[in-house]
Amino acid sequence: MAQFGPHNRKKGIANSNMPSTSPWLLTACLLACLTITTQVLATTGNTPSSEVSALSSGVAQSRDLLGNTATAIGTGLDSLFGTPDTARSNRSSLIFRTGIFFDDIDASSLFNSVSFRADLPSTAERLELYIRAQREDNIGDVEGTSVSNTPDNDPTRRSIESGDAGLFLRLIKDIPGTQWQNILDTGFTADGMDIEFISYLRFSRSYHYKSWQLQPEPTIIWGPENGLGLGINVHAQTQLDSNTTLQSSTRITRYFDNDTDYYSHGWKLIKHLSPDLRASYNFRVFSDSEADSTLDTLELSASLRRRVHDNWLFFSVTPASRHKSDNDYQRDFSITVQFEAKFGPRYE
Repeated sequence: MAQFGPHNRKKGIANSNMPSTSPWLLTACLLACLTITTQVLATTGNTPSSEVSALSSGVAQSRDLLGNTATAIGTGLDSLFGTPDTARSNRSSLIFRTGIFFDDIDASSLFNSVSFRADLPSTAERLELYIRAQREDNIGDVEGTSVSNTPDNDPTRRSIESGDAGLFLRLIKDIPGTQWQNILDTGFTADGMDIEFISYLRFSRSYHYKSWQLQPEPTIIWGPENGLGLGINVHAQTQLDSNTTLQSSTRITRYFDNDTDYYSHGWKLIKHLSPDLRASYNFRVFSDSEADSTLDTLELSASLRRRVHDNWLFFSVTPASRHKSDNDYQRDFSITVQFEAKFGPRYE
């Protein structure tokens, strides 16, 4: 199974023969492209209404076809556990993502992924099925460039949460007489013929303190790379105003097989600039007990996400700056550009 830990791409600078590009200039160009695209979409009002109507109708039919297909598959799987409730809409969905990831040493990778979420309301408890597939092609000079490198340094949890290819079942169970909820993710990730089984159990409950919503999560996790682990996650959220949300997340996990501790802490500020445009700003630090420094990695990122068409097609640009202790905290700048299409009964 491929190692998903953050790599040090700075080692490849000496082998790069391509001219370097200012990362901030590149970001400005991408944002300009997004603005131009928006203006082009706005000019459709100058085209004949019959052409616009025909185009919109064709897009809507294609979207509804994929959405109805996802719903039909989810309903079919649900019928294996009982008689589906026709009064309740099945919320199965199909998501396509495509984009490009590149950094400031001209190492790039194209990525494409598809995921399917099956809603199974007829099960005794709430059960969901996730099937994910992805492909990534490096197009830069540096081997190992990967859009899958997420800020989380725990490889077992990251395999479940970051969307690695595989199949997972999610069981959601409310504990009777309490406000606690159990969430079990179990399944496997696949890298070619290499398959790894993973299980992640969380006990979750929400509390309110003044304007904050707090959510502690004791966890039990198992994966073949680190073995059995116990941990605690603490999430917090508050509404600053009608358009702004501040979130915080802390994770600590202890793995007993290799005596390794993973910990991370991060903040996210989410701002809705308009009904179709959302910006988020992220700050995260993380490390583990085997790292050379207590603060192993620091990452700053921002994301601009725009609704391109109705409530199902989205475009996002995410510049990020990562600083690692083994590279003397020098900047490792990257940008991810992504299109995302969601198909299902709920487009949001």
